[in-house]
Amino acid sequence: MLVPYLLMFLHSFWTVRDGVILYHWNFANYALLFKNPLYIEVLFRTARIAASVTLLSLLLGYPLAYFLSFHAARAKNFSTN
Repeated sequence: MLVPYLLMFLHSFWTVRDGVILYHWNFANYALLFKNPLYIEVLFRTARIAASVTLLSLLLGYPLAYFLSFHAARAKNFSTN
């Protein structure tokens, strides 16, 4: 799972001209990211949505897992093998 993230991070340093990726390292993409306020707004909105989804998943997932760990023990003994 970390390899695609690493590749995407590395690609973010390359130059794009006329829709073609040029394998030249630069920081212009990040300079543009921090100059344009729209990009910053979208970045923070995305982070807020991701944090909300993570929190909601934890709030729903842990109680369900806790319940199933104690109450589903009887059902796991029934096997169709």
